[in-house]
Amino acid sequence: MDVLSQDQVAEFKECFNFFDPEKKGAIDKQNLKNILRQIGLKPTDAEVDSMVKEATGGGRDSIKFPEFLNMFADKLKKVDREDEIYRAFECFDTSGTGEIDFNVLRDILCEGDKKTALSDKEFREMCKDRETSEGKVEYPKIVKDISETMKMPAATQ
Repeated sequence: MDVLSQDQVAEFKECFNFFDPEKKGAIDKQNLKNILRQIGLKPTDAEVDSMVKEATGGGRDSIKFPEFLNMFADKLKKVDREDEIYRAFECFDTSGTGEIDFNVLRDILCEGDKKTALSDKEFREMCKDRETSEGKVEYPKIVKDISETMKMPAATQ
């Protein structure tokens, strides 16, 4: 839980309590869906069901505050990871244009540790529709795609 400051925990508690007016100590799926809509997400009922099932281990149709807090702390960690990935790509963007030379990026992603290196096929698929006519790759789009795969189900918009 070290991701959240005391102020953030207090804000999440206030939000949770707002959607738990009867002070039952839990919010149901509909209220969770309302919270997610308030922060700009558009989760489906299936996505909310999945989130509640994951948060509770499948035992209940409502979530308690610690589960709610963990859910959002995990979400914030993933957002931080997106920024870290972007900054890593940015290190190789010597011109500050949001682009990296195709061959340089291939060397970085395909020549590293055998466990994490991409195959040439995986690399080409990742860069598909992102390569410019100048032989550069637009990395912000790649970062967005990577971060989408890291997000919780309700983050789809």
